[in-house]
Amino acid sequence: AKIIHYWGASTSKTARIKNIFAASRFYYFKKHFGLLSALLVELFCRPSYLLLLTTFILGVYLRFTEIPRYLAFIGDQAWFYLSARDALISGKFPLLGITSSITWLHQGPLYTFMLMPSFIFSNFSPVAPAYFTSFLTSVNIILIYYLAAKLFNRTAGLAAASIFVVQPFIVLQSRFPYHTTPVFLFITIFFLLKDRPFWAGLFLGLLYQLHLLTFIFWVFMKPKMLPGFLLGILPFLVVGPIQIFGIFVWLAKHFVTGFSGSYISGAYWVVLTIPIILAISFLISRFSKKWAYLITLFIILYSLFNQQFTKMTGFQDALKNPESNEYISWWLERPRLFNIVR
Repeated sequence: AKIIHYWGASTSKTARIKNIFAASRFYYFKKHFGLLSALLVELFCRPSYLLLLTTFILGVYLRFTEIPRYLAFIGDQAWFYLSARDALISGKFPLLGITSSITWLHQGPLYTFMLMPSFIFSNFSPVAPAYFTSFLTSVNIILIYYLAAKLFNRTAGLAAASIFVVQPFIVLQSRFPYHTTPVFLFITIFFLLKDRPFWAGLFLGLLYQLHLLTFIFWVFMKPKMLPGFLLGILPFLVVGPIQIFGIFVWLAKHFVTGFSGSYISGAYWVVLTIPIILAISFLISRFSKKWAYLITLFIILYSLFNQQFTKMTGFQDALKNPESNEYISWWLERPRLFNIVR
């Protein structure tokens, strides 16, 4: 039987009725005109989806435009590149990654493994990993929208996706083939899968391989997550307990002796980015929809006029000039991430 809803004055226009009508509309067009037609109708009937698509296209452009020209390359990247290359050539896969800022602790080998397909399909092109990380963060645009929409509402979802798309620091990190870049995606997936204990635990363990600081998310650990978590940190289990619990020894030492001389590096900001975006998107969603969209639009425009597409190649005086190729090295390695350099 064919059911057609007529939207009239007698129908109470509640949110529940609107959702029922929208679902019926989608299934009607899908059945009689095909999936593509149904998706196009929904795209133009739901402004939030159209805005999300526009935001996604902008994000993909910012992440993929002229990657070979502006590819960043630093010594730590070379370590991972060589580790992945040697593993592919020798067939011996590492159990540890690069040393962390705590020199007796290592990051996990996960990023080395993630680099391997890029090198296999590109004949060891050093540019290929940048396309890979740009792809991962492009996927995360959609996922962070759904995460914020799930936690709060669609307005928050659009705000979160927009911030992730255009915030200059995030754009730079997204184009940066480094072990911290997949952290954005993995944190988002972890929060999306919190109700599925094994998978949530697995991504929590994989996060710890990417960056040791992600232990701060262990506060969300539940007993049912433990099997997945142990699988995620399997290389550390093979090496020994120091790689799992050494971070707490380091923290205990500094709580006693103090943290003088330490500063918040760009890698730490990467770990905190998704929670910060979620908090900001929640605050934006507390405004009326009109004001929330205006605030989001302001963030987009302000960020677009403050983008930096530069590469890391040197030091000294050139670092102070945002037009120079070396500026980003100075900008990322200082705790002045939000300064505007004129």
